[in-house]
Amino acid sequence: MIDVTVGDLLGHRSTGVRTVESIVRAARRSVAQRDEPADTSQASATDGVNRLLECLDGRDRKVLLAREWAPAKVTQECLSAELGVHPTWLWRNESRIRSRFAERLGEQAHSQVRQFAEDLGGRLGVYVPRSNVESEIRRFGVEPTTEAAWLLLYVAGPYRERDGWFEKIPEDGGQRVDAAVRDLYRTEPMPALSVLTDVLTAAGMRRAVVPAYLDAHGLREIAGVYVPSSAGLSDKVAAVLKANVEPMTADEISTVVGENTSARAVLKALHGNAAFVRTSRTRWTLADREVSAYGGIAQELKNRVADAGGRVAVRALLDDMLDAFPDIKESSIRTYLATLAFVVEGGMVRCRRPEDPWPIVSSLNTVPGASHRSDGCVQLAIPVTTQVLRGSGLSIEPPVAQAIGVAPGLSRDFETDHGPVPVAWDPAEPAAPNMGSARQLAHAVDAELGDLLVLIFDPVAGTLRADGVEGKITG
Repeated sequence: MIDVTVGDLLGHRSTGVRTVESIVRAARRSVAQRDEPADTSQASATDGVNRLLECLDGRDRKVLLAREWAPAKVTQECLSAELGVHPTWLWRNESRIRSRFAERLGEQAHSQVRQFAEDLGGRLGVYVPRSNVESEIRRFGVEPTTEAAWLLLYVAGPYRERDGWFEKIPEDGGQRVDAAVRDLYRTEPMPALSVLTDVLTAAGMRRAVVPAYLDAHGLREIAGVYVPSSAGLSDKVAAVLKANVEPMTADEISTVVGENTSARAVLKALHGNAAFVRTSRTRWTLADREVSAYGGIAQELKNRVADAGGRVAVRALLDDMLDAFPDIKESSIRTYLATLAFVVEGGMVRCRRPEDPWPIVSSLNTVPGASHRSDGCVQLAIPVTTQVLRGSGLSIEPPVAQAIGVAPGLSRDFETDHGPVPVAWDPAEPAAPNMGSARQLAHAVDAELGDLLVLIFDPVAGTLRADGVEGKITG
């Protein structure tokens, strides 16, 4: 109506001069206010928002606050009762009220509010914790719990809070960043912080928010990479080894993993897992690094003897082993060289050949507690130790193994009422010959710690039984 004259309006019936003049003046003032440029150099965000709020119809403002701006939406039923209108009126007019607000916001006079909101949205990103939202709003001189703050968040997003995090609704901020992280972990189970940061910022998150997101979503830093707190110990061990080029011991790994993880638990995770390889007696690394797997002292000795052409000086072999495996003692290596798997002659060592005779084994009566019985069985009295009661394997003397029909390089199962008990004589094993657990046999005759448990081997029938105890060990 800015170009309409008083004369034009007087042409309408029942219209007086004073009324028409008032209408024209009001219309011209409204248009002038709409086209007036905002002074963004001096006014604060609060001033700009308040000026916008003052331009709104009172009922429109209440509807917008209750249904759009406030952190918790008021239901249409409750709001209509508060406004004194029928719920149908609110249902029909709510979208119109939003449209009127959008039109008012788009006026030049309120460009300052639009600019403040755009700046705020840029500083918040698509997903941000409440603490960051509050600090950023205060940077604009607005208190976070005021109507002005809620209006700015609406215009900037809109943003909605869920579980302490504000999400930019039009961009599905929370789902967007969560999906980006899930996709990353499908291809990279142990990403570094830099990789996670790149992925999250590409999804619209502000860089400063990344640490809070990782913490809130259970992504824990271990040795420079991030794994879910719910991940199994094997994944955490893999993360530690990935971050370390050099192989590590179970003690070292458990220290880095933390969370009161024991070295024993780490060893349990390492053993039998194809993702890991043992590189020495105590050290492990990732199998995909294609390093040589440690085969044990005996196998490493055999490999080196073979590489040397079948014979090598003992001293040179010792030095080579100690250099390759610093966590092995020289005394341990010499113990293995003294087994039946090797032959040492004149300071040189070679592997035992099939044609080499086995050393002569002493008679059974040289072993304390061992004897032949008249029925052809072999009797052996063994001390009941904590190892026996725990179920550990037991070393037996070579004359005993020979008497029950187990020669070097062979093994045999002896049947008991509780299942088979193996007896084996591995030429490369310092503790050989040995037998399996005697715990159930000891329990069957109520043997206690310190007793002498009497075992009866039948080499013909291949059976084994406990024949009671012979009293306590003394001395």
